[in-house]
Order: sequence, then C-alpha cells, then structure tokens
Amino acid sequence: MPKLKRNASVRDADGGIELDETHAGWYPNPDGSLNERRWDGAVWTDETREYPPPATGHKTMAPKAAEPSTPKMAAFIAAVKRLPKWSWAAVALALIVAISIPVAIATAQNPAGAPDSAKNTVKRTPVPFSAAPYIAVPTTAPVPVVPTPATPTMVPMGSPIVGENYSLVINSVDILDQLETTSGGPIVADPGTKLVLIRSTISITGNAQDLTCGSTLFKLAFDSNGSKMADVFEGPRIPGNPQCNFKTSAGETVAWNFAYKIADGRTPVSMSISDTNVDGAYNWGEEVVAALH
Repeated sequence: MPKLKRNASVRDADGGIELDETHAGWYPNPDGSLNERRWDGAVWTDETREYPPPATGHKTMAPKAAEPSTPKMAAFIAAVKRLPKWSWAAVALALIVAISIPVAIATAQNPAGAPDSAKNTVKRTPVPFSAAPYIAVPTTAPVPVVPTPATPTMVPMGSPIVGENYSLVINSVDILDQLETTSGGPIVADPGTKLVLIRSTISITGNAQDLTCGSTLFKLAFDSNGSKMADVFEGPRIPGNPQCNFKTSAGETVAWNFAYKIADGRTPVSMSISDTNVDGAYNWGEEVVAALH
C-alpha cells in the first residue's frame, strides 16, 4: 500500500471514510470486505480483524471528550476553567441546587411509588348507549305533617255547653214537616226534606248578645250521614226568641231556638258552637260539640 504524506487522507472503497494519517487505529477495510484493517498512522498494515472485534484484555484508550453541543455551553465551560480552583466548589453547589429544586417539585407532585400521568390514565371501554340507558329515579315529595286537631268532647244533650261568653243547654230536638211562626204563615219543609227545631236556654256571662239578629255565636249542625244541615234564617219568627236588636246582657238567661233543614230519612246527630267577634272572623274560644239526640 502507498505511504501517505502528512495531512494526507485515505478513503475507503465507497469513498465514505476519511482518515487522518496522525490517528492510528482500526478502521473499516478500504477493500470493501466486512472487517477492519489497522492504520498505523502512515500506511495500511496487513493486520485485519472481524467486525465487531472480539473482547480483549488490552487497555483501550479513553474516548475523546465530546465537545460542547452549543456555543453557550462552550463559553460557560471556558469561563469555569478560568476560575480559581477554590471557586469550583461554589459553582458545583449552585448546579446541585439548580438541579435539586425541579427534582423536589416533581417529587412532591408525583411522590415515590405513585404512577406517572401516563400510567395513571385509566382506560375505559366505551359503553353503548343502548347497553346502559338512563333510568330516572322517581323522587317522592315530602308529605307535610298536618297536626291532627284534638277531637272535641261531645256534651250530652241537657248538659251545659260553656264558652267564653255564654253557657248553653239544649233542651229538646224535634223533626217537623212544618214550623209555626210568630208572624205570617208557617215554615214548610221542601219535598224530600224535614225541619229540625232545636230549643235551648242560654245564659250570657260576658259581652251582651243580640241572639236573634246579631249573635257572635257560630253554630253548625250535622246529620247521621255526616252532612251539614242547612240553617233556616228565620230567627225573629221562631216562637220564644228575643226580639231582633234586643241584647241579652251578662247575667241574663233567655230561651234561644233555631231551625235547620235535614234530608228525609236522616236524623240530627251533633251541633258545634264557637264564639267569634261580631264579624265572625276570630275565634274567642274553643269549639264545643253538643249531642242532638
């Protein structure tokens, strides 16, 4: 093989390898075979070896240190080399701190043993809509709790019914086809109905009462079917009642009679009495229920 001049170069058979004569070593064989030939720094020798070479116990030369990848890095390394050796420790400490802070932050965000974000992603198999339909859960509105009023005690007929301003006793209850009056003709029951005449005695214990035309006592009568009986507003014509606009004062006791209409075939059962103001708007006392039989 020809001897190369200094700074000359040698190329392999494909022309892709360029060698400097000053660097001896093993290189791809220039004859194109799949092995390596030794370059002694001046000429190719006859020594060849297979590629890759078998492991040997010979000490290999350390590879040349890689040049800095960027001009900024090269400038930084050159500046560090110019520093006194005692200041290198400070530079190393600064590098350690600069590296440790991001590592600490990453460790806090993803502690040891916790999977990273890619591994932590749960893969779910899409479920067809038809396989998992939405089922509405019916909601039940809360049922308001309505306190049950206390059942009033029914006062037997003939016993006193005591309120805030009165004490009343029902003396008799009669079922009639017609009722005689103090003026004009009688009150006649309509077809399919009867008249119920209730005779009572009342004693006024509080405010004066116009019992016939303006009493503050409110009355409701009920039949054997639980239906409310219709009031007959003929108080001034019913025998025994005080005259209209006459006020019975406290301490006085007078007769007080009133009539109702009832469906034929039914019987009177009870009557509730409550004391109101003159407009009937406010209850001055508890409701009292009296028996009508």
